[in-house]
Amino acid sequence: MSGRVAEGRIAVAVLAAGRSERMGAVAKLLLPWRGGPVVVAAVRAALESGVGPVAVVVSADPCGDAVEKALAGLPVTIVRPPAPRLAVAESVRAAASWAFPGHDALAITLADEPDLDPGALRLAAETWCGTGGCGVVRTRYQDRLGHPVVATPGALGEANLEGDRGIFRAGGGGSDWTAVQYPGPAPRDLDRPSAYTAASEQQLAGTEARACVTRDTGDSSES
Repeated sequence: MSGRVAEGRIAVAVLAAGRSERMGAVAKLLLPWRGGPVVVAAVRAALESGVGPVAVVVSADPCGDAVEKALAGLPVTIVRPPAPRLAVAESVRAAASWAFPGHDALAITLADEPDLDPGALRLAAETWCGTGGCGVVRTRYQDRLGHPVVATPGALGEANLEGDRGIFRAGGGGSDWTAVQYPGPAPRDLDRPSAYTAASEQQLAGTEARACVTRDTGDSSES
């Protein structure tokens, strides 16, 4: 069941304040991705969904400064809690403080998932509206549950948000929740150097394949 997303009902938060412990010293959100930084691709997906106003939660450190600079010119609100490198739970609480009480629900995406399809965010939001406002809507891909997640303030309050666990893995902290099926695999989570390398190689291979098709098409048109 899905319904149209009424203006002002859902706010969107992109979590970009993580500790990136598995990436070592690499500022993964600033790594190149399709002509720009990883974080820009993730934020553009949120904006292109058209679900609602978008905020980006960044850390209070030089990495957060660099992320904010990379997002200059995009129509987003920067949320900067007074702490460096936040756990997921802390980032969600900061996003909720920004979103509520001005909205009925908060849609959450991750800044290290740059190939998120805007359609997945739209579907999650529409599904939440269609349920009449259940506690949590999660997105189910062909390989796993993932983001986006849409949650009400009540569900976030019930969830045992702690560290990098909470509503994302507990299914809503006892609140009513549902999962919406979205075709294809889940967005790639660039949480390790090997994950970024593999994703970059796949991206390059796809670019080269498209270039070959373009050249072949051009040659055919000239003959």
